[in-house]
Amino acid sequence: MSDYNVVATGWSPISRFEYIITTFRVPQVGIVMGNMVTRLLKLQLTTVDQVHLIGHSLGSHVVGTAGGFVRDSGYGKVARVTGLDPARPGYEQVRPKDVRLDDDDGQFVDIIHTSAGVLGYREPLGHADFYPNGGYNNQPGCTLSLNIFCSHERSYEFFAESIYREDAFPAVQCDSYANFQDNKCNDGQVVYMGNPTPSSARGVFYMS
Repeated sequence: MSDYNVVATGWSPISRFEYIITTFRVPQVGIVMGNMVTRLLKLQLTTVDQVHLIGHSLGSHVVGTAGGFVRDSGYGKVARVTGLDPARPGYEQVRPKDVRLDDDDGQFVDIIHTSAGVLGYREPLGHADFYPNGGYNNQPGCTLSLNIFCSHERSYEFFAESIYREDAFPAVQCDSYANFQDNKCNDGQVVYMGNPTPSSARGVFYMS
């Protein structure tokens, strides 16, 4: 374990509105967050190489916007931006890069997909995209009888576990989940998903 300063952004006064209305507020929240980071940088209380922005669902697009704001403010790119099952409805093939998460928002952008094609983005968004159990809905423990958010929430549960168990989620680089299941990518690069993911990781990774 290491020492960190953790800042959480509470935006419930905005996110309590209908989903589609909330999506239009995401850039506003991202700019506020980006402003906070640039103030810390201006006061020399941190450096871009020490900043890691993490967001879940709509929060993924918030941190993407924040990272882009810091970059466009002339401070350079923050070290890392992590998107945990970035929200899909109203975003995939709809919103441009400047109002959503993309691989230009940080020096290293990694994504964990757990509800791909439903509540979460299907397409890769970062430098390294992880698809545990194929990235689809009905993640282990999330049966059809549970609410649809169960798999969506697995992304931050996986990430939280990876902080304490860095070797919990070995993932293999592969061109498809089908080939991964057929053991056709056994010679692919192996990296650990979550907090220990190295910034050198590139491509799409699968794991069970």
